[in-house]
Formats: sequence, C-alpha cells, structure tokens
Amino acid sequence: MKVLFYIQSMAGGGAARLLALIANELAQRNHDIVVATNTEFNISYDLVSQIKIVSLYRSDSYTGIRFTRMINLIKDARRIAKQETPDVIVTMLPPVSFSVKLATMGLRIPTIFADVTSYARNDSRFVHFVRYHFYRLADAVTIQTENDRKILGNRLPNKVVINNPLSYPILNKECEREKTILSIGHTKEWNIKGFDLLIDAFSLVADSHSEWNINIAGGNTPETLQMLKDRIKEKDLEGRIEFIGFQRHIDQLMRKASIFALPSRIEGFSLSLTEALSQGCPAVAFKIKGVITDVTDNGHGTLLAEDYSVKQFANNLDLLMSNEALRKQKSIEGRTFVKKYEIGNIVSQWEALFSKLTKNE
Repeated sequence: MKVLFYIQSMAGGGAARLLALIANELAQRNHDIVVATNTEFNISYDLVSQIKIVSLYRSDSYTGIRFTRMINLIKDARRIAKQETPDVIVTMLPPVSFSVKLATMGLRIPTIFADVTSYARNDSRFVHFVRYHFYRLADAVTIQTENDRKILGNRLPNKVVINNPLSYPILNKECEREKTILSIGHTKEWNIKGFDLLIDAFSLVADSHSEWNINIAGGNTPETLQMLKDRIKEKDLEGRIEFIGFQRHIDQLMRKASIFALPSRIEGFSLSLTEALSQGCPAVAFKIKGVITDVTDNGHGTLLAEDYSVKQFANNLDLLMSNEALRKQKSIEGRTFVKKYEIGNIVSQWEALFSKLTKNE
C-alpha cells in the first residue's frame, strides 16, 4: 500500500517524531511511503532509506502575502498527490490538514487527519474551527486518548483512538542510574510544560535531598530560558536545575536518570512519559484532567498528583527520591505496562485503518 504523509516540518516536535516512528515501521513492512515536508529544514528524526521525501514548500514559502503562500501550498500539495497517486493520505497538525484537504478534493483519495494535541487545551479560533468542524471532511481522524474521545462526545463520528507508539525497545535489564530527575520540553512552552511548577515543587524538597538534581532537556528561546533561570535563582536552586538543550538520543538520558518528571498542565498523550517508563525510569506526573490517568491506567510506573498541586507533586518526588526499593518497583511495573504501546502493536492499528478506508472506496 502506498501512503503519503504531509507535515509542515520534520525539524523537531512530537508530530514529526510520531510520523517518523510510524513511517519507518510501515516502510519496514514493505509499504510504499512518501513524506511531503519542508526540505529546507533539517530532518531531526531518522527515516529509513526506503522512504521518499518530497518538497512541500517553495523556497519563498515564508515570504510574501499570506494568502498567496496558502494558494501556493494548496497547488503544490495537489500536484504531489496527483504525481504520487497514494492509496491513503495522512496529514499531521490542523493547518496542514486544512490546506491538504482543500488541495486534494475531487481526487478520491482516503484522507486521515492525525491529531496529536489534547482536546483539553485552548486553541486559536482557526485551529478550533479546523479541529471541531473541518475535521468532519476527513475519512478518519486519529486522536490519542480515550480522554479526548470523552471530551469530543458525539462530535467527529469519524474519530479513532490510536495511541502513540514507543520510540525505543523496552529496557530488559537494570542499569546504573544517577540521582537525577529528568524532564523534557521546549522552554517557549514553559507554561504548558509546567516548568514553573516543577521548579516550585523541587524547591520544597531540595534541601532534604542535596545530592539530587534536575536536568531539563529540550530547545529554548533566550527570553523564556532567562525567565526560568530567574525563577530558579529566586528559589535558591542555582546549580541544582540545568537546561541541557535538545538531545537527539533522549533514551540514553532516560536510562541514566532515576526519576522522570512530567509537570505539564496540558498533554495530548505524552510520548515522553511512556518512553521514560519503557527505559525503566519511574515517573511523577499530574493527572492532567484524566489524560495521564488514562495513559498509565491509574498510575502504572507513575506517582500521580492532583492537577496543579505543587505540594502533592513535591511529596511524590520526595517519596521516590527517598525510597530506592519503590523506584525499582515502579521501574518494573512501568516496563511491563508499556508493552501495549510497542511500535508493532500500534502500527498494526494503523494498517487496519488503512485497509478499512481503502475497502470503502
């Protein structure tokens, strides 16, 4: 089967990471895979050699009148679809889904909108329109959790829950770990990622655990990085919390850290959480309006705190830092639980969806 993926950029982010995982596994199962994206940017995630990459954007795509840029995108997306003649199209993220669907109308190619963001978050007017209304034009919309299905209710009858797959094989051995807490996210999304909450929570227990430190992996902007560093200084935690930048091989950090912290206010699925559990790193997280309760099935491998309760989050950090036996117990529990998210299981669900849509043509 030939599958054509459209995505704005493969330079980084959860959507690009998800696409790379699914596309690589499909290619290894002998499907014909094409990825249309911005080839001016670096591709941050490895794609197997069988995957064809085509340019979705012109060299002047980020200059000129906005309306003209959109028209050019629609023209190019349609040209690519007609040239590649895929059996199925998969689009990533609302703006691209909107443009590609307009571009491919009348081509009679089944289209799947892959949504990778929680429906609990507040969207711009345009994105809200696309996600809650325009998505009805797709043959299927993939969402990431049962919690999102509950939020949507009767909206989008074409929705299908397909969880995020693991990026790495599940660790099958114990390894030496540092007294480090790992958290992941770009500083420009500090409010969504809850880095302020993590700093505040750690400040409540740091004095009792002087040998423990926090590493925050992910990109940054100078303004948001400085704002967070100022907060760290205010809490007298300088030298205890470090921003270590984007890490290509995050699995290696997950195998070194003793605890994974997910202080997010909003999450769609949290691939970083399930990946940390797969590498034997027990976690502390907020329930995030039921999303993480759902993803971990009530806390497998994870100590859950009520949303925004900095004190409870701090207490859970304290429990894990203080108790090596509990960390080992949660490590084993987490690795066993996340087998359901292994790439083979998830991609089989995608294949079943492709087969269903192509049979209905």
